[in-house]
Amino acid sequence: MATLEDILLCCFLMLVAVFLAYVIKKYHFIYLPESASAMILGMIFGTVSKLLFDGGHLRFDHQAFFYGLLPIIIFNAGYSLKKKDFFRNFTTIILFAVAGTVISALIYGLLTYFLYLGGLVTHMNSQSPLLESLMFGSLVSAIDPVATLSVFQDVAAPTALYNLVFGESLVNDASSIVLFRTFVRHLRFGHFVWFFPTMLEV
Repeated sequence: MATLEDILLCCFLMLVAVFLAYVIKKYHFIYLPESASAMILGMIFGTVSKLLFDGGHLRFDHQAFFYGLLPIIIFNAGYSLKKKDFFRNFTTIILFAVAGTVISALIYGLLTYFLYLGGLVTHMNSQSPLLESLMFGSLVSAIDPVATLSVFQDVAAPTALYNLVFGESLVNDASSIVLFRTFVRHLRFGHFVWFFPTMLEV
């Protein structure tokens, strides 16, 4: 159970991340995207916490991400989406977001599985290494194009290209979550519950 100090610390880190993003945007630090600054901040805090306090008791609850942070991110992206441009390129976006995500998850998952067979990856469940590899593949297939879209705005990239990347990023997140939850349910219950039942629980 998170304490008041944990919640205040998380709020402080988010405020610092917002401040860094504001400074980067105001002074046009093109070599450091806003998302990269947030990642660096998290890495510095995690390293200091690990070295000085042995990691402490602060843990990130995945339920808080799914039901607290993710809806806000998706709502903000959907609110700023230009619907006409999205549906004009709907077929291409779905092809990249769904088929591309599945192919990417399979490639990363199978590559991780082969590395496990070769002894290069060791921290995996010996009873279901392939399934855990596919879970990892589905996680890393969810890309975050914030930095890419920021660069597109700075260099005045073609509108069609911007809409394709932005629209694909919205559907890509949902596809990755569905894949991951499908593999998790299979790991727990020993059978696949494919896309549509899992979508209802995302």
